[in-house]
Formats: sequence, C-alpha cells, structure tokens
Amino acid sequence: MAPMRALTIGLLVALAGCSQSYTIDGVDPVDPTDPVDPTDPVDPGHLTPPPISGGHMELVHGGAFAIIADPDRDRLHVADLDRDTVRTILLEPGDEPGRVVEDTAGRVHVALRRGGAVVSLNADTFAIQRRRVVCANPRGIAHDPATDEVLVACAGGSLARMGAGGGAPSLTFIEHDLRDVIVSGDRTYVTTFRSAELIRVDAGGIVDRRAPRVDTHFMFQPEGEFEGTFLPNVAWRTRPDGAGGAWMLHQASMTETVNVTMEGYSLSDLECETGLIPVSLTHFPADGAPTTRRFKSAGLAVDFTVSSLGFFVAMPSEITEPGGGERSPIIPEPGSVFIAFSQWEDTGNPCLRSTQREFVGDEITAVAMNGGQFLGWDRLEARVRRSGESDLRAVGQPTVDDPGHELFHVGTFAQMACATCHPEGREDGHTWDFSDVVRRTQTLTGGILGTEPFHWSGDQADMRAIMDETFTRRMSAPLLDDEGITQVGTWLDTLPEVASPARDHAAAARGEDAFVSEGCVDCHAGPRFTDNRSVDVGTGGAFQVPSLLGLAVRGPWLHDGCAESLGEALAGCDGAPHGGVADAAVRADLVAYLETL
Repeated sequence: MAPMRALTIGLLVALAGCSQSYTIDGVDPVDPTDPVDPTDPVDPGHLTPPPISGGHMELVHGGAFAIIADPDRDRLHVADLDRDTVRTILLEPGDEPGRVVEDTAGRVHVALRRGGAVVSLNADTFAIQRRRVVCANPRGIAHDPATDEVLVACAGGSLARMGAGGGAPSLTFIEHDLRDVIVSGDRTYVTTFRSAELIRVDAGGIVDRRAPRVDTHFMFQPEGEFEGTFLPNVAWRTRPDGAGGAWMLHQASMTETVNVTMEGYSLSDLECETGLIPVSLTHFPADGAPTTRRFKSAGLAVDFTVSSLGFFVAMPSEITEPGGGERSPIIPEPGSVFIAFSQWEDTGNPCLRSTQREFVGDEITAVAMNGGQFLGWDRLEARVRRSGESDLRAVGQPTVDDPGHELFHVGTFAQMACATCHPEGREDGHTWDFSDVVRRTQTLTGGILGTEPFHWSGDQADMRAIMDETFTRRMSAPLLDDEGITQVGTWLDTLPEVASPARDHAAAARGEDAFVSEGCVDCHAGPRFTDNRSVDVGTGGAFQVPSLLGLAVRGPWLHDGCAESLGEALAGCDGAPHGGVADAAVRADLVAYLETL
C-alpha cells in the first residue's frame, strides 16, 4: 500500500437536538413574493424530544440552502443562506426526520426514522412531492448517481433502493442494526451502529467488511498505570471521502477491568486525555488499513463534516465538578463547541486537539461546512449558527428543553454521558468487566418504569438507587434530587424499541406458537415481555428477566454477552438450552419470531 498522504481535514462533531418554524421575516426563502400567512397555526407547547441521533443537516443547491431535519419537532427547515431566511415544513406527528440527501436533479430526500418512510421535496420550491413507505426504521440515506437511486439503510437490516424520481422500494436484507449508507466513488457502503463495521455491498450482497482497529494505549488510575485495550463500537456518523473510502465517527470501549468505586469511570488516557470510552475518528481508504485518531477531552459527539479547514467539534453540555454533597436540582449548562486545525498525517500521533472556541453555550445537533464557514444547528433555539455571521432562526417553535433529556446527555467529570453507553437510549453492545462480574450493557428503551429492580442481578431497587450508584458515584456527577430522578425516568419511558420485520412469516408464526407452548411466556409475559423476576435458566445464575422488545438489534445476547446470535442464546453458550428448548428446528422458529418483537 502506498503511504497515506498528508491530508488537511475539517470536522464538525456535534450533539443532538430539535425545533419548528416558518420564516425570519415572513418571506418564503424560495419565492420572496410568497409571504407566509401570519395566521397559520404554530404550536406554542412543549414537545418531548427523542434521544440525540445527530447529523440531520445538509447543504443543497451548491451551498445556497441548508436543509435541516428537526426530529424533536417533526419538521424540516429550509435555510436560505443568501437571503437569510428560514422556511419550515410540517411533517406528521411522530415522523422524527433524520438523514438528508440531495440527488443530481436537486430533489431532496429525508428519512423519517419513526415514520417508516422517505419524504421527497421538489428541486424548485422544496415542497413535499411524495412520501414513500420504506421500512420500519429508516436510518441512513444516500443517492447513487450511477443508477439515480435513493438508498436507505434500515435498522431492521434491510437496504432499500428506489428511483430518485419515484417508484416503490426494493429491499435486500444485509444485517441487523444498520446505521448509515454512503456512496463513495464507485463503491457503496453500509455501517452497523453498535459494532461500528463498514460493510461494502453491491447488488449481490456483502462484498467485504472492515472495522476500526482495536486500539491500545496507557491509562491512569489511582492504583497506577496500565495498558488498556479498546474495541471500536457505536458508529454515530459515517461520510464518504470521495475517493472510494470513508470517514467514521465512533466510540471505543475499554476491555480491561473497570473499578466501580467512587469515580470508578474517571480513568484517564495519559496521551490524549480521554476517558474509558474515547471519541474516535477513523479514515478507511478505498484499499488498505484504516487509521484512527481520538479526540482530546471529548465525552460524546454525534456528527461531523470534512473540509479543507479543520475540526469543528461540538461537545455535550458538561458538569465539571465531581459528585458528592447535598442533592441538587441541577439543570446542566450547555457545553462548548470547538474548532481545531490539524493535519491528518500518518505520523503516529493519535490525538486530535482543539485550539479555539466557537458557538460556546449552544447545544449543536448537526453540522456542516459552507466554503470557509462553519454551520451548526442549535436544537434548543431552533437556529442555524454561522461562524462570522448572524444566526438564522426558525421562529415560533415549540419548546424542546426537557430536563430528563438534558440529564441523560450531559457530560460528566468522567468524560462520558448516560448516552455514551446507552446511545439513543439503547445500549452499546459492549460487555464490561466490572471487577467481580462481567455484564453486557442493557437497553433503556421500551419502557423501564415498573420493571424494577434494575441491573442484571436486580441489585438496584429503583431509579433513585441506579442514578445514585451510576450517575453520581461512578460518573462523578452531582447528586440529583427527587425531581431530577423523576424527570430522567419519565423521559426514558417515552423511548420506543426498534422493531424488525419478519423475514420468514411462516417460521415467525410457528415461533409465536412455540413461544407459548415451550413456556417462554411464563417469564417473558405482558406488553414488555418480562415479569420482572430473577430466574435461573441455566445461564450461570439467577438474573432479571429482560424485556424482549427490540431483541433483534441487541446482540450479543445474555448477561455476559456470550451469545453472538439469537440461535446461540437459545442453545445456551455452555450447551444447556436456554429455557430447556432442545429441538433445533423449534429454536430456529423461535428466533424468527423473536426478531419481530
């Protein structure tokens, strides 16, 4: 492989948010003679925001417009960057718009994450042209100019292809938990969210797959230094490099033992000053080995852009003081957004460091670069922040400042947030070594209030216990008062699970019958498929019965992550069938059914 050339890059790395509006001055940004009717209804109320997913702003028409998908308010915003106006397009309640792409004809396509569809805007006025049902949970979206197709990556595992100008989608199953789809040169890639894999695909399916390298670096803790090994995971955003390769913003989780004493998560990387889950950026060339850098002092980052100028890094709101003392009704202050300039060279320097601040105090959820100007979407204020120029505000938007949402995404002294291990309220797919036990991260979606006690062992009696233990003791955040605890639990209970469609309807129907006849329903009962008991089913002890909602995208499975597939989870990692289902054919039918929950 030829040595990697020095490349100056610029990234915008952001944290999530939401909003709604019409214009700044009552003028349509596309047709200045068409004013917005001031009597049009604008919702003045409060909306419960979904978890941060990030990366929902794209420049179109050569940079003349920015299209912002606002998942918190179920709206699209069209910012005319030349005329300084903002126009808002209302979507259906619960659509949760996500990734945005422009095709070669200038049409704009937006994936509706909970709406299960793609909405397309015409090239002239950005009016909604059509809405097409695609899959249950569309995540990534791209345009392939060679075929003039819109590609959609679905969390349930399918890659959809449909004509940019119209037509029904065709779906090909790739792998569960898909995140992004990109077209780079003549190559098409999809990514997996939690395992952070870059999968090259063609019309026949998977061509090859790569992942960021497993990294090692020295960590510091009060007991002394040690060499930590870090597995890449949680690929928040992937973008094409334009030369057949890709850039991926992701996390990496430590595999060594984590001490769960006070400030147990506050380990320090001696070189780059990161914690036990560093925010990383990996470049995958079209061919050859990937190169990874990690960000200094970054706890959570969900979006970025690449340009010739430098790094634009948006940090989450941040608590800098360790925990302890009296309980506080804390509402965290927003963090800072940094711009840094650096050379991406193959020098062996693993650190990406910030050098100057921009947009301090905002909650930036999506980012872009327009020439030499940084753009950031401020979720709370419904503004397009512009370096060196005045903001563009989408006026009349409902409030999305939810205290539970804020606390879940706030950065702590340990350089992490709840959302770091529980991205989008789910889980990171990592199995942690906690001194005396090995435990896979659990999901928080699908409704958790009423399923107490918490943790696999059921050692946390309620929300008070788990927030005191994890948020305050281990993550070094302030103690929360009763109101703060209630706000976090109430917000978490709004998060739905990710559903997957049946791939074999006949097998899924047989599996549903077997779920009852084999006695699975004895423990996995009710709307959440759990009776909240601790039960020993031959997997190494008595553990809390987990909810089965969204099971297909929650691997690896079981409390210690020993099962790499649902079939293996039912067969039992030690050869003892889970729940006593010995027949392999019945287990296969059960898997087909469980994947649909």
